[in-house]
Parts: sequence; C-alpha cells; structure tokens
Amino acid sequence: MTFDDQLRRAFDTLSDRLRDELERQMRGAMDELAASARDERDAAIAAAQAERDAAVQSAEATQQAAIASAHAEHQAAVRALEADRDRAQADRDDAIASAQAERDAAIAAAQAERDAAVAAAHADRDAAIAAASAVPDVRAADSGDDPVAHLAAGGRALSGATTLTAVLRALIAAAETSGAMASIWLVRGQQLQPWRPNGASAPPEPLALDADHPIADAARSKASAQRDDVVALPLTLAGEVIAVLATASPDAAAPNAHALEVLALYASRALESITAFQTARALTRQNDHADAARTDAHGDTTGALDADEAASAQRYAKLLVSEIKLYHEAEVVEGRRDRDLATRLGGEIARARVMYEQRVPPHVRQQADYFHDELVRTLANGDPALLEVRS
Repeated sequence: MTFDDQLRRAFDTLSDRLRDELERQMRGAMDELAASARDERDAAIAAAQAERDAAVQSAEATQQAAIASAHAEHQAAVRALEADRDRAQADRDDAIASAQAERDAAIAAAQAERDAAVAAAHADRDAAIAAASAVPDVRAADSGDDPVAHLAAGGRALSGATTLTAVLRALIAAAETSGAMASIWLVRGQQLQPWRPNGASAPPEPLALDADHPIADAARSKASAQRDDVVALPLTLAGEVIAVLATASPDAAAPNAHALEVLALYASRALESITAFQTARALTRQNDHADAARTDAHGDTTGALDADEAASAQRYAKLLVSEIKLYHEAEVVEGRRDRDLATRLGGEIARARVMYEQRVPPHVRQQADYFHDELVRTLANGDPALLEVRS
C-alpha cells in the first residue's frame, strides 16, 4: 500500500470521525433545542391555561353579579307594583265609601226636603182652610159653592200628581172649579210665556217681566197680585219664581183668593218635591252604576250592570226631554206643525244633551243613543224627520 493510499485512508477515517462527531453534536443541539422548545411550549400552555381560568372566573363573577343585580331589580319592581296595587285598592275603597256617603247624603237630603215640603204644604193648606172657613167668600156662598170642598179636592188632585206636567194640569183644573179661567205663565228669562197644556191654538202674547200687569207684578214681587178680575199668584221652586198662576173671571164669580193662594203654595211644594226626587234618583242611580262599574273592573260580571245602566240612561233621558216639553210646550206644538223642532228648540236640546252626557257613562252612550230616541218619542211624536236641521 502506498503512502498516498494510506494518507487517503487516514483522511477518510478522519473525515468519517469528524462527520460522526458533527452529527452527534448536531443531534445534541437539536435535542437541547427540542427540550427547550417543549419547556417553552409547556410554559406557554400553562400561562394560557392560567389566563383562561382567570378569564372564566372573572366572567362567572360578572355573570353572578349581573344575576344578583337583575334579581334585586326584579324584587324592587315587584315591591313597587305591590305598593301601587295597595294604593289603588285603598283609593278605590275610599272612592266607593265617598260615593256611598254622597248617595246616602243625597237620599237623606231629598227625603228631608220632601218631608219639609209636604209638612209646609199641609201647614199652608190647613191655615188657608181655616182662613177660608172663617172668612167665606160671599159670592161663592150665594152661588152655592163650598170653597173648602173645592180646596180639598184641589189638594187631593195635586197630591196625586206624579209629574211636573200633571201638577200644573191639576192646579189649572182646581183653579177653574168656580168657573173662572185659569192659566199658567212660565218665567223664561225676561219674559212670561203662556203654558198651553193641550196645545191650544192662538195663545196669548208673552208678557215682559217688567210689564205693568198683575202677572208680571206677581213674578217680580214673589207675592200675589190682583187687579180688576185678574188674580195672579207665583209658583216658586227653591225660592225662585218659575211660573205664575193667573185667573180671570169677567163673567163668573171670582174664586176664593185664600183658596187660590193655598193651591199655589201646595203646587209649589209639589213641584219642589218631584224635582228633588227626580234629581236625587238620578244622582243615586249614577253613583250606584259608578260603584258597580268599579267592582266590574276587578273581575265581576257585566250583564246585569249593562242592563241597569241602560235603564237608568233611558230614565234620565226621559226626565230631560220631558222637562223640555213641559217648559216649551208651545214651541213643541208649533215645531211639530211647521216641522222645525230642531230649529225652534236647538238651544234647549243642546243643553239637555250636555247634561245627559255628563251623567251617563261613555260606554253606555256608545251602546245606544237613548237621548235621541227619547227626543223622537216625546218631542217629535215618533217622527225623526221633525228633528232634522233645515238649511
């Protein structure tokens, strides 16, 4: 073997050793790098895990705090609702108690007023009967009439009257028992208008309240007035003159003045009593229906309530329309004849409509227009065309 061969073999051996050493060192470095990478990875994983656990704990704490806050707000809202409900219940109970107290007071006041009116009327009647018996009318005695009997008959007729129109009719009939002519004059603003119970044609002209006439004198002075054969006596309601009873006897014996005064006083008390009862009855029904409506709002049935409210609305509409007819009978007759009721009585109908809507609940008015139905029935005599406004 030559020296070159030996040298080449030695060089190859050295190269192999160097290569093996380099590979060994490289594997060691790679292993160290891998171990370091694993350690760093494990540390990163541990850090990430710790951060995740911290984030989860923070989220859970935030969620628990939100749940606790929502629960507290819910409990506060429930307590506020319960407090509002208790206050509403207390207010409802107070309102019901107040309405019942007002209703009882109205009934008691109406009863007291009726009793006082009846007692006053009986006292006036008894006093006048005594006066009439003590000072008899000579002409009545000569004609064979008994003023006390006429007075008693008139009192009985007035006692039996149950409506305002019936009272005025009974008063006229009682005043005409001696043969004299009797009439009623209604105070309308600054005028006195004749009331025609039977719708007679060609009524007398209205009188001015300041006219020089015994009828106007009686209305102004609130006392009886007499001139020639005309006797005028005021009819009062709550101390105010609402009408005047007038008698004229040009061809007949004049009626007993004392008896006429008693009849006028008794008729005034009868008008007051009927008006007071109608007002108290309407107020009582309104309060009763308001109580029932409040009870129904808390879950009770409504069938009977609706029926009662409808009946009450019909009765109140009848009362309002009947008063229009009573105090404007001449206009009613002329309006039917000329077919212009709405034009002649537009103001009175509008005022009555306002009173009706103030007392009748809206849900009852939405069911039916009882006020218009009563206008057609009572004023228009069943013909709705009479209530159409003419252009």
